[in-house]
Amino acid sequence: MQTSKISQLLNLSSNLLNGTIPAEIDGFNMLQELMLSNNSLTGPIPATLGHITSLGLLDLSNNNLIGEIPPSLGNLSELTYLYLNKNLLSGAIPPEIRHCKDLYRLDLSHNRLKGRIPGELLSGLSEIRMFLNLSHNFLDGNLPLEISKMESVQEIDLISDPSTHWNPSQSQSQSHGVGQTVDHY
Repeated sequence: MQTSKISQLLNLSSNLLNGTIPAEIDGFNMLQELMLSNNSLTGPIPATLGHITSLGLLDLSNNNLIGEIPPSLGNLSELTYLYLNKNLLSGAIPPEIRHCKDLYRLDLSHNRLKGRIPGELLSGLSEIRMFLNLSHNFLDGNLPLEISKMESVQEIDLISDPSTHWNPSQSQSQSHGVGQTVDHY
């Protein structure tokens, strides 16, 4: 299959998809928007997604994805919207995301992310107007000083209530919590 002529938009959200995201996804190198939300996808996020440098929107929310967020997503220099919320992602937030200088909305909420909020992430994104949602994870440590330098940020949600952690067996039509919006495009 010749993938270089594939459309710039691939929206397979809410299609009852299951299985893993194939590593060969990077063959869709002209994609500007990839939406695979509201499915039952499992396995890790392929690091090869970081090769699709034309991506402006990546929505993998509301699946059952596991493992760490690949640092290669920091290669997505055109990325403006990144939704990885409501999965089972673990590990630390990769500071490489700071290289996504055009990022407007970053939602990593309702996962199992641990560790501190990387100050280098916030300092790299300090000049942009964005929504930052890191709520409902297992983050710890002090808030980095860099958060006070995010003068253009419009909304930050860092709420952490272990009783409200995302359970993928819950209905996918569940309403969104405080600081979240249904229409995020």
